[in-house]
Amino acid sequence: MLDHERTLPSIWAVGGGKGGVGKSVIATNLAVALARNGLRTALVDTDFGGGNLHTLLGVRAPRWTLGDFLARNVENLSDTMGTTDVENLFLVSGARTVLDAANLKHSQKQKVLRHIRRLPTEVVLLDLGAGSSFNVLDFFVAADLGLMVSVPEHTSVENAYHFLKAAYYRRLGRSPHTSPYRDLFSELLRNRTAHGIRTPRDLVRVAADRSPEVRDAVQAGLAGFRPVIVVNQTELPSDRELPEQMAGAIREYFGIDVTASVSIPADRLLVRSVRSRSPAVELFPGAPFSQAVGTLASTLIRLREASRAGA
Repeated sequence: MLDHERTLPSIWAVGGGKGGVGKSVIATNLAVALARNGLRTALVDTDFGGGNLHTLLGVRAPRWTLGDFLARNVENLSDTMGTTDVENLFLVSGARTVLDAANLKHSQKQKVLRHIRRLPTEVVLLDLGAGSSFNVLDFFVAADLGLMVSVPEHTSVENAYHFLKAAYYRRLGRSPHTSPYRDLFSELLRNRTAHGIRTPRDLVRVAADRSPEVRDAVQAGLAGFRPVIVVNQTELPSDRELPEQMAGAIREYFGIDVTASVSIPADRLLVRSVRSRSPAVELFPGAPFSQAVGTLASTLIRLREASRAGA
């Protein structure tokens, strides 16, 4: 089959603001679960300078990394795809040391994204770095679907909202549909009190009231921006209710829906799997964590199939 005839992969990004929420562990185990379900999957470590997914997978550090692609040591990103012990799963390891990798130029990010969409897989799972830098946000908003990971702590939930707010505004500012109205958004934000703007939803409403063209542009720019909410390390009944509570708050605050809201239980076996350098879904497939990740994988697969059927 010619390259231009091949179906493009689904791009899913795993983010969530600050570190310490188990984002990389979830991304790694989710990638394994997708591969075990028969999907040819590439796990891409976009944590520039701090790639560690090969350790979580229990494989040797690959010869070529994302950094080598950025440094033009290899021509195609697909050249950096390393095999793993899991059938159908490939790893693109993060950059080891790349000068100014934390502040990639726009052209570099666009090049990486173009090559990501050309990877010979069915799914590409991006493990994003911590924080809300433009690097992280641009990969999150460019993905077909973003998974936002939090833990049931007030500071973590607050960080998750801040991350989504930054991604929301980044989406509005960078979308080709809404970028012509960037000055309008800036003016409204500068005078938010006078315009009665308290939330991102208010901003969109006030901007859309300016003209039908702005309204249509906003709708097009935000189309498909429906994150998956993942609350990790849940223990209490109130923890397990948090994903849907967050989904409701997002609907109210941002005026957008969520694709799914998921709870991942705390599991002591997870520590053993990390220390063993073996994904929990492989080492302890019956563990609560593994079962929850498997359910998440099945949910995403169904959504992918439904989306492709309706395309």
